[in-house]
Amino acid sequence: MMSLAEDVTQVVFIRFAKTPPDIKTPGELAAWLHRTTTHVAIDAWRAETRRRNREQQAVAMESTTDPSWKEISSALDQAVNQLADEDREAILLRFFRRKTMRDVGAALGVSEAAAKMRVVRAVERLRKRLGVEGMACTAAVLGTVLAERSVEAAPAALVARLATIHLPTLAASGAKGGLVQALTRVSKLKMVAVASLSVVWWHFVHSSRGSGPVMATQASADANAMPGNERTISLNDTSSIEAPNQPTKILLHVLDADTARGLSETKIHFVYYGAGGETESHDTLTDENGDARLQAPDDPTKNSAPNVYVAAEGHVPQMVSPLTNVYTVRLDSAMTIGGAVVDKDGAPVTGVAIYFEGPWNQSRQTENVAFKTFPVTSHEDGRWLCSYIPKGCTNEIRLTLDKAGYALSSKGVPIQDKDPANLVLTIDPGAIVTGRIMDQHNHPISEASVRVLASSGNKRQMVRSDADGVFTLTGVGDQALAKFSNLIPLGPCQAQVAVQADGYAPDMKIVQLTETNITNVVNFALAPGNYFRGRVVDDFGNPIPNVVVQTDYAMFSDRSFDWTTHTDGNGFFQWDSAPSEATTYWFDAEGYEAIRFKPMVADGTDHEITLKHKVGE
Repeated sequence: MMSLAEDVTQVVFIRFAKTPPDIKTPGELAAWLHRTTTHVAIDAWRAETRRRNREQQAVAMESTTDPSWKEISSALDQAVNQLADEDREAILLRFFRRKTMRDVGAALGVSEAAAKMRVVRAVERLRKRLGVEGMACTAAVLGTVLAERSVEAAPAALVARLATIHLPTLAASGAKGGLVQALTRVSKLKMVAVASLSVVWWHFVHSSRGSGPVMATQASADANAMPGNERTISLNDTSSIEAPNQPTKILLHVLDADTARGLSETKIHFVYYGAGGETESHDTLTDENGDARLQAPDDPTKNSAPNVYVAAEGHVPQMVSPLTNVYTVRLDSAMTIGGAVVDKDGAPVTGVAIYFEGPWNQSRQTENVAFKTFPVTSHEDGRWLCSYIPKGCTNEIRLTLDKAGYALSSKGVPIQDKDPANLVLTIDPGAIVTGRIMDQHNHPISEASVRVLASSGNKRQMVRSDADGVFTLTGVGDQALAKFSNLIPLGPCQAQVAVQADGYAPDMKIVQLTETNITNVVNFALAPGNYFRGRVVDDFGNPIPNVVVQTDYAMFSDRSFDWTTHTDGNGFFQWDSAPSEATTYWFDAEGYEAIRFKPMVADGTDHEITLKHKVGE
């Protein structure tokens, strides 16, 4: 509890140092300290809530693999003293003074990412000196044990420790001295007051847990998720009370462009991106005033500015990125088109998702017309209605029809030649592709994934083989028509079918499609998988954990073989089901320059991949 209050207090004074407030009286100073401390404490609370799952995971790991603390503690002082100066300083700062990675970096004069690497390296060397080798005690486990056990006595008085806090000097612009000089007119009593406020506030929130609303803010929703009194600092925890790159909650105003009135019940879909293109998405609606608050990502590594998709009935939908923490979107009024979806025999088809494309999209703009996130769906009688089309549209609109069991069908509709209220769309039936998957000894392979490539619907068009190795794909269509996917078509009457199974090398075959009412047969005999393995290090040769390693794909082609993993704590990765031929791979981690389209062969040797630190990281 005391360490949390100390962290909150330290952040308050760091903010004072970096951006000194314009204050003239002691009363103004006290008000600023109170307001800032409250905001930082709320942020700390939320950070602790997000960290709770990771802490529980670390505790669970410790309960099964925790080396004996008695064995470690007896030799700890000597082992730490035997470390090199920079390693010893990193260990002491992180685990004995309980500093965040950002503070460790500031004390050592390096970036947060470099501080993390230095701590990881130091713990690994300490582990070797302590003689706790082997799988039972990895560097991550040792780091967790150190974090929990290295400071078992109650901390010294908070005010006494404030005097030892190393804080940056005030920014050169507009500043005339360091923080110490700036605080000379702040009495000890006021420093104690703001520190005490942090402690009292945190005790108040914690004691109110489970007893009803705590505050009339968003924080009250998280009250029941508060962690316990003790805080565990895990080795790989690079978050801090106020992560430097993590997006804050965004306030979005959605207005009617003509009337400037807020649009209630507007659909908001927003997506954060992390290394390797990994995503985290959320959905919400605007309130009666047209306002919506977009939460920060649950995963702090997905810290890009989000892509935000906005759609309101009777208005042209927009995609916005990047956007500021307070942003206003003005949606133009739209016209409505509609009609019916039928099959080749003219019967209505229900449940068809209809996606729209048009000539309105302009790249490299903050705001752009975007339909793909908000398709319309045909009803039981096949009827559909879309109220998102820009007014005055006389060009051809392309629509893509998507439904399981039917081919992905792309249709061009020239609005000026049709009745926009009665557009009849025919969804193509598609072909049937069936086959059997065996190994080289003619034994069936069950649970193999089979999917159609070169189609935006490839995730939908995926099945698994049964106990006899048999699979059936329906609705396999002419991929040349799937313009919506923006992929290079294979040509008429062809489809790519890819197969993957654990322990076997993947395979892909091109199927020549016959008439839609005839079954197409394609069989596979899978060879044993190949080992693709290696290690990812930085430009200093230090291992990089949690790197996204995956098969890559070009801009205009699908990924033939789909595999993704993350490096372990020592930077290692391995895939035992890789193809024998050269395959392109993608290596990406936060704070490093990604490597893409790298052709590599799974020959069983250990590959070493070097990622360079991004400039300024």
